[in-house]
Amino acid sequence: DGTTVQTTTLTPVQHSYSDTGYQNVILTVYHKGCKVSDTVKKYIYVNPPVAGFSYKINCGNRRMVTFTDTSEIDITKGAPTYQWNFGDGSPVDNTPNPVHTFPSATGPPYTVTETVTNGSCSDTRTTVIDLASIIPSFTVPDSVCKNANFTMTSTSTPASAIQFYSWQVGAVGTPLKDSSLASRTISLPNTANYVISLVVTDSGGCTFTAPSKTVHITGPKAAFTPATGGCRNNPILFTDQSTVYPGYPIVSWTLDGGDSTAVTKFTAPPITHSYADTGTYISTLIVTDSKGCTDTATAVTPVKITAPRAGFFAADTLYCPNAALPFTDSSQGNNLLYSWDFGDGSPNGATPNPSHAYTTDGKYYSVKLKITDGTGCSDSVTRTNYIHIQSPIAAFTMQDSTGICIPLATTFLPAGQYYDSLYWDFGDGTTSTLDTTTHFYSSFNTFTATLNLKGAGGCISSTSRNIYIYNPATTASFTNDKTSGCDSFLVNFQINPPPYTRFTLAFGDGAADSSNNKTPSHEYTFPSTYVPVLNLQDSSGCIVVIKSSTGSVTVYGAIPFFNMNEKKFCDVGNVFFTDITITNDKPVVMAWDFGDGGTATGTVGAPDENPSHVYPAPGIFYPKLTLNTSHGCNESYTDTVHVYQTPHPLITLPSPSCVNALLQFQGSLVTPDLIDTVNWAWNFGNGQTSSDQNPQVTYPQAGPYTVSLRTFVSFGCSDTISQPLTINPLPVIKGPKEITTPVGLPVTIPFTYSSDVISYAWSPETNLSCTDCPNPVASPIFNTLYRITVTDSNSCVSSDSILVKTICNGKNYFIPNTFSPNNDGVNDAFYPRGNSLYNIQSMRIFNRWGQMVFERRNFPANSASDGWDGTYNNRPAPSDAYVYIIEVICENAQVIAIKGDVTLIR
Repeated sequence: DGTTVQTTTLTPVQHSYSDTGYQNVILTVYHKGCKVSDTVKKYIYVNPPVAGFSYKINCGNRRMVTFTDTSEIDITKGAPTYQWNFGDGSPVDNTPNPVHTFPSATGPPYTVTETVTNGSCSDTRTTVIDLASIIPSFTVPDSVCKNANFTMTSTSTPASAIQFYSWQVGAVGTPLKDSSLASRTISLPNTANYVISLVVTDSGGCTFTAPSKTVHITGPKAAFTPATGGCRNNPILFTDQSTVYPGYPIVSWTLDGGDSTAVTKFTAPPITHSYADTGTYISTLIVTDSKGCTDTATAVTPVKITAPRAGFFAADTLYCPNAALPFTDSSQGNNLLYSWDFGDGSPNGATPNPSHAYTTDGKYYSVKLKITDGTGCSDSVTRTNYIHIQSPIAAFTMQDSTGICIPLATTFLPAGQYYDSLYWDFGDGTTSTLDTTTHFYSSFNTFTATLNLKGAGGCISSTSRNIYIYNPATTASFTNDKTSGCDSFLVNFQINPPPYTRFTLAFGDGAADSSNNKTPSHEYTFPSTYVPVLNLQDSSGCIVVIKSSTGSVTVYGAIPFFNMNEKKFCDVGNVFFTDITITNDKPVVMAWDFGDGGTATGTVGAPDENPSHVYPAPGIFYPKLTLNTSHGCNESYTDTVHVYQTPHPLITLPSPSCVNALLQFQGSLVTPDLIDTVNWAWNFGNGQTSSDQNPQVTYPQAGPYTVSLRTFVSFGCSDTISQPLTINPLPVIKGPKEITTPVGLPVTIPFTYSSDVISYAWSPETNLSCTDCPNPVASPIFNTLYRITVTDSNSCVSSDSILVKTICNGKNYFIPNTFSPNNDGVNDAFYPRGNSLYNIQSMRIFNRWGQMVFERRNFPANSASDGWDGTYNNRPAPSDAYVYIIEVICENAQVIAIKGDVTLIR
C-alpha cells in the first residue's frame, strides 16, 4: 500500500491497512548494504469494510445534521450493520444515513463515530463537527497604488469551520472562489474606489457574508510627447503631459530613451535625452507621485536620430599649379547642403563635386567640407595640408655611365619628384618611357641623356647628364724605369689610365697592385724574365689588358738550394749533398762550408757539383752553399745536420723488495749530457710497464723477476739494459681477532709468527707487559685494540691487530648467602666483595612481605661498615631469608645487577 518498514531484528512486523483488496507484501534481506537474498513476494487480502461518511448541516436549524454513509463494503459477505455515536449522550443509531438533531449549536464541537460491520470485520470512522455559526470578517488596506499588489485577509471565526472563501472586488467583478485561500493578493489597473466583499461557506454548505469595505486605488497618469527627430549626441526634448491623482503631486520622472543606455531620473521638467548613435528609438516615461505610486507611458511616435558624415577625396593630392583639380563628395546623409573651403581664400563652393585651380606653386593647402542634413544636423571634415601644388622636379642617377668597352650598358634610375609620367632621350637618337631602364651605347663617344617628367595636371620638367665611353687604345699607357738587374732590384712604374677607370698592375711574378696608385714600385727577387701588364676595368666590369711600352723586366742571378740524404743520425755518418740550384746566369761557382770546419768547391753542372762529407761525432752542424754568377750576383743557403748520441741506460733497484710494497726504481744514463730529450721504456717482468724515468711499482707476488730499461731519443737511437730482482714474501702473523678476559685479570696475547721475524713493535703501550716481545701479557681495564708490527730478516714488514675485551662477571664479585650479626667479629655484616670493582651503585634488601628493610647507595665494595648489620627500624631483624638487589659498577664501567637471597642467622 506504499508503506515501507525497515527493521534490524527478527521481531514480527505489524501493519494496519487503510484499504481493502489484495495487497502485495515484499520482503528483502540486506547485510551491510548488500542484498543477500531474493525478494519474497506474497499477497494478503484485506477484507472490508472501510468506514466513511459525509454530513450536511441544516443552515436554518444548525442543530439538525444529515449524515450519509460512504463506507466500502462487500455484499457477498452479507448486509452491513451500523452503529452511530453522536457524542452528545444520545442513544446509538443503527440506520445507514441518520438525521440527528444535536442539543446545542453554540456549544463545543461534537465527536461523531461510525462503526460498520461487514461479515467478520469491522471498521470505525470518527469526525469532529462544529455547529457554531461563522462570524465573517476581513481586512483590506484603505488606499493602494494602481497596479500595486495588496492583500485581502479573512479574519472570520472559527476558521476551522470554513470550507470556501468567495471574494468579490467591485460591483460587477467575478467572485474569487478558492477553498484554501483565506487571504488573496491582487492588483487593480485603474484609479477608482472599489467595494470589496467576502462570503464564506462552512463544511455544511451554509454561507455567511462579511460587511463590505472600500479600497481607494490612486496613482498618476503618465503621458508625454517626444521630439520627432534630432542630432546624435545633442539633447532631445520630451514634453511631459502626465496628470496627477488629486492630493498626490508627481515628484519624479524617469526616462528610458530606448537606446540601451542607463535610464535618467528627473525631479522636474524639462526632460531631455542625448542619443550616442543614429537610429529610430521608442521611449518610455515612468512618473512617480508623492505617495510612491507610479505609471508608465510609451511614446506613440519614435525619435529619429541622424548624424550626417562628411567626407570627400580629390582626384590627386599632388597637382600642377593653374590646373583644375576635381573633388568628389563621399558624405553620408539625407537632403544634404554643401559648403567647401579650398584653403586658398577663394569663395566657398556649394556643389557636391566641384573643381578648383590653385595658382601658387610649391605650397600645401588644407581643404574643409561642411554638410547639413534635412534634420538640421551638420558635420564637417578638414584635411590638413591635403593638396600639394607642385611642379615636377627632374633628377636621375646612372649606373655605368663611363666605360672603356662597347657596347656599354648604362642603367638610368629616375630620382625626380612630383610627377606622374616620364620619358627618356638617350642622346643617340633613341627614347624610352620605362621608369628604370638600361640602354646600350655601341660606339666610343660622349652622349647626353635627358629625363622629362610630367606632373598631374600637365606641367613638365627636364634635366640632362653625359655618358663617356673612352677608347683604351688611345687613352691609356704605362712605363717602367728598369728592364734588367742582378739579384733583387726595385722597378718604378708610371701609369696613365683613362678617366673614371679602375686599374690593377700585374708585375708578372704573381704580385699585383690594385690600389689605383699611378706611380707604383715593385722589387723583383727571383731570377727570371717578367712581363708586367696593366688591367683596366670600367664601372660595368669590362676589363682591357695593355702591356708596358718600355718592355719586360729581367732579373739575373741564382737561387741556391740542396738536398741531403740524411739530416739526422746517431753517433757518426756520411752525408751526400745534392745541388738543386735554380739560375739563369751560368756558369756558377759553388763554395761549400759543412759547418764542422770542412769545405769544398764546385761548379753547377760539373762532376764536383754534388759533394759528400763525414760527420764523426755528435752535434748540430749548419752546412752552407754560396753561389757566384757570371753577372756578379751572390747568394747563399744554409741547412742543418743533427748527429745524436745514443743514450746508454743504468738501473738502480729498490731495497728492500717486498710483496705489495711501493718500490722506487731509478733510471739514469752513462753519459747524461745528451743533446736531445731521452725517452724511457721500463718492463718490470710482471706485465707492468712505465715511461717515467723514476717509476714506482708494486709486486703482488713474491718471486724472481727480470727488470729491463730501454732508452731512446726521438730520432730512434736506443739502448737496453736488464737486471734481476727478487721480491721477498711478507712475514706471517697468526692469531685471533678478539679475546675476552675478566676485568683486572691479565691475559697473554696468543699470536704466532713466521720463523724469519726479527723484531716486534706493539701499540699502544698501555697495560702491556712488553712492547718488543712476540706475546706480551695484557691487563687492560677497558676494551683495547692492540696492533703488532713485525719486521723479518729481509726488512719486510707486516701488521695485525687483536681486540682485548674486558668483562665483569662472577670472577670479579662475591655475595655471601648467610650472615650472623651477633657481634662476634665474624660475618657480622652482609656486604658485596670482589676485585676490580669501582663502586656499589645501590644495595636494597627486602623481607618476605616485600618490605624494604635496608637501602644504601654509592659505597665502596669490600666495606663491612657500609653493609647491612641485620637491623630494621633500629631493631634487630628476625632470623629469616631476605631478598637482595645489588647494582655493582666494575672498573670497566660495566653495571651488573645481582639478585638473590641471604639468610640472617641469630
